[in-house]
Amino acid sequence: MSTDEKEIKVTGIDENGHPVILPKTIDEYYAGVPKRFAGIRKIIMEYDEPFAVEGGSIRGDFALLKAFVADHDRQLVVDIKGKADALRLFFPAYLYGFVEDTFARAIHHKIEGVGYTLRECIGKYEISVREYDNLFTRVIGTDAAVADEAGIIAISRLMYPMNLLKEHKEAYTEYLKTRDEEVLKVLVREQTGAEEAVSYLTEHRLISTEAVKKVLPQLSDTSMAPIVALLLRYTNNGDGILTQKGGRMSLF
Repeated sequence: MSTDEKEIKVTGIDENGHPVILPKTIDEYYAGVPKRFAGIRKIIMEYDEPFAVEGGSIRGDFALLKAFVADHDRQLVVDIKGKADALRLFFPAYLYGFVEDTFARAIHHKIEGVGYTLRECIGKYEISVREYDNLFTRVIGTDAAVADEAGIIAISRLMYPMNLLKEHKEAYTEYLKTRDEEVLKVLVREQTGAEEAVSYLTEHRLISTEAVKKVLPQLSDTSMAPIVALLLRYTNNGDGILTQKGGRMSLF
């Protein structure tokens, strides 16, 4: 699949929730100024045919996506939609800098954060979903700065489980259950688009009523009313089953 032959619909969402016009081809992207997209929080790429799945990877034309992700060091959510399936990946922020070695009279590159390594799972012609999932243990084990954001990685993969192995599903589920209060606080802090994620957590019983009761007092903002309603219904019924469907916001 080539961008010269197949149409790719590209949509960006900035940190204020506003849509951003993005280039549709890799040539258009590099003809512009990549850094002008620094404020983007979410990228949605829609392809007009299904993806091919080979082993732990999905294949397609991802050169444009790779360029976006590589040039974006802030946290980013990526929705990749094929004709019959969809994938959502969350990438934490990372720090790219330099360290001066005065003794050796050299400058060394320095990268802090597993967010960079996660981005390397996207290639020009394939996305290594298996490697992305395998890196989850590193996210929660060695990168304390994104430990809570790991909940967003877990929720994203569980809600859109394309090519998700049983062992990874269990790891994501277990993490959400053991860190339910912290994960819920992260979603509340992010606010934009949290309703869909909270709906998933309650429907699948991935948060305890104790965690909900601790977080509810923090939801005084009127914009959080739909989430408050979801959590109150969950704590009152205790079954995690929502009666209201549809109209849910996309995560980030």
